[in-house]
Amino acid sequence: QQVYGPEAYRGYLVYYVSDASVCRILADALRDPVACGVHLDWIADELRATEVLCGLLLGTCGVNLVNAVLDRCTTTQRLGLWAGLGARAAEVARNMYGTRVVQRMVEMSESAVELDAAAQALCGNVVRVFMDEHGSHVATKLMKKTKARRHTFASPHLYDELMAGCEEVSTSRQGCLAMQRAVEAASENQQALLVAELISRTPQMVRDPFGNYVIQFVLDMGCQETCDAIVEDRKSVV
Repeated sequence: QQVYGPEAYRGYLVYYVSDASVCRILADALRDPVACGVHLDWIADELRATEVLCGLLLGTCGVNLVNAVLDRCTTTQRLGLWAGLGARAAEVARNMYGTRVVQRMVEMSESAVELDAAAQALCGNVVRVFMDEHGSHVATKLMKKTKARRHTFASPHLYDELMAGCEEVSTSRQGCLAMQRAVEAASENQQALLVAELISRTPQMVRDPFGNYVIQFVLDMGCQETCDAIVEDRKSVV
């Protein structure tokens, strides 16, 4: 079988997302300081297509190539990768291969724009991601990064979805920790609204093996109003 150089696949990467040898050739080129300058831009540009990027990340062949792009790419090119994930971001985040790349993209986020792009990519599937064995790691890393940057998401949709599904997320094995990180990372207003939703479900959640950890976390935050509200809810079922 004839082996071609990286340039031979320019414009045709969509046809090789499952080809391990081609992915290896391109990844090796990106790790070469000289060749990288020639090939990074066009490879990163082709990864902006959802069909290409998700094809690489949902299988066993392409993760190495996308990681090679992340090793070298600019902030603008990383934003292009978030765009490339598009409506399938949650599917990739929940995939055993793709999740590690999405987690890395979150960890590499350096600006409010990137964090907003990450949050926006998950919107519409927030509850499913938070409850998934792989997706919950993406959610937790996003919340930790958000807290560290003291960032407030430009769009309220992520927290709106969390509030709507707070009991479902909090009472799941994977979601209970991610929910705690979400409470911790929320803006003052978002946190007040989310905590109010959690308090309203206290009677059910304190009996749940996972939900009770979320209620304990809210109590440990030391908000007197929260404590009083929980006590009142408990009185109604004692």
